[in-house]
Amino acid sequence: MLSSSIPSKFNIPFANNAAPGTYIRAIPQASQVGVTPGAASLYDGFPPLTFVPISSGGVAPSGQDFNGILNAITKWVQWLNAGAPVFYDAAFSAAIGGYPKGAMIAAAASSTWWLSSVENNTSNPDTGGAGWVQVVPSSPATVAPLINGTAAVGTSLAFARQDHVHPTDSSRAALSYVNSTFLTIATAAATYLTINNPTSTGLKTHTGNFTLNGDINASRPASPATGVIYLGNSGARYLFFDGTQYIMPGAELYVNGVPQNASIAAAQSTANTGVANAAAAQSTANTGVTNAATAQSTANSALSQAFGSGQSWQNLTSVRAPGTTYTNSTSRPIEVRVSCIAAINAYGILAPTVNGVALPTTSSLSGGAGGIPCATSFAVPPGQTYSVAVTAGSYSSWAELR
Repeated sequence: MLSSSIPSKFNIPFANNAAPGTYIRAIPQASQVGVTPGAASLYDGFPPLTFVPISSGGVAPSGQDFNGILNAITKWVQWLNAGAPVFYDAAFSAAIGGYPKGAMIAAAASSTWWLSSVENNTSNPDTGGAGWVQVVPSSPATVAPLINGTAAVGTSLAFARQDHVHPTDSSRAALSYVNSTFLTIATAAATYLTINNPTSTGLKTHTGNFTLNGDINASRPASPATGVIYLGNSGARYLFFDGTQYIMPGAELYVNGVPQNASIAAAQSTANTGVANAAAAQSTANTGVTNAATAQSTANSALSQAFGSGQSWQNLTSVRAPGTTYTNSTSRPIEVRVSCIAAINAYGILAPTVNGVALPTTSSLSGGAGGIPCATSFAVPPGQTYSVAVTAGSYSSWAELR
C-alpha cells in the first residue's frame, strides 16, 4: 500500500440528514427475533426471517436498519478521520472485558496518552489505575541535567531537549590529562632505564642513592630503547613500555610473587556457571508461562463450544414449517423443540429427521375432545440438516436454542 493511496474522508456520516424513525433507526444490541419481525440487531445482524422469501412468509430487510448501521459505523470513521482521541470508557471496558495489551487511549486532560501494558485492563488510567504506561510526556524539562552521582532510574515524566548539555564533573580528571601524565611518567622511566641500564637481579643502587630490592628488576634492551619492569622475584611477569603504551604480556598475573591466574579463573568459572543456571531457570520459567497460556487458550476454546454457553432460545414459529428441511449453519450444536395439536380422535405425531436419520417419533391421542398438545425435542450437530413432519395434527410452535 502507498501513502498516496489514502481514500476520501467522511465529511459527514452516512444518512446524516435521514429523518429519525422514518428513514433511519438506531440498531439495538439485543436480538430482535421474536420482538420486531425482521429487525436487525448487533447480536443477529439481519435475522433469519429476512433471508426467507417473502412469498414464504419472509420479511424484507429494512432500509431504516441499513441507514442505522451505516450511520453508526461512519460516525466513528469520521471521528477517526479527524484524528480525534478516544478516552477511557468504563461501560465499554466492562462490556468487552477490559482493554487489550497495546491499546492506546488519550488522557482525560488531553495532554498525554496511556498505553495498556496488560491484557483485559479494566482499570482507569486517569485515576491511577494499574497496567497503564504514560507514553507522551506532558512538558520539557525546566532544570539543568544532573551531574554524576548515584545511579537512579528516576520518576520525572519531563523530557530532555536535543541541545541539553551535562555539567562537567570536576571530581574526575580529563582523559587528555590522564594520557599526558602517563606519557610523561613513561618517558621519564624509559630515560631512567636508559641511563642506569641495570643487567642483574638483587640489590641495586642507582643515581641519587635510590635503592630497589630484589622483587623489582629493571632492565633495558639495547634496541629499541624500551623499558621493562619485572613484578615478582621470579621475574615471570612484567610491565612493559614499548615507547607508546604499557603492556603486561603472558597468561598469569603475580602479586608478591604469587600467581593469581588460577583464582581469577575459578571466580570466572563460578560466575559463568551462575549465568548458565540463571539462563536455564529463565528458560524453564518461560516454558511454564507458555504451557499455562496454551492450557488457558484450550480451556477458553472448550468453554466457548459448550452446549448452551452463549446461546439463547429463539421463537422461529413464523419462519419454520413442518416437512421443510433446514441446515444448522452455526459452528455449534443447537436444540430444536416443536409442538402440534392432535386432531379429534387421532394420534398427533411429530417425526423428526436429522441428516437423513429418522429419530423416534412423539405422539398424543386426542380422544373425542381433540386439541391435545404433542411436542418433540432433539439436538442438531453443526452443519447437519433437520426437519419435522406433522401427522394427524396441526403445527403450533417451533423454538430453537442457538
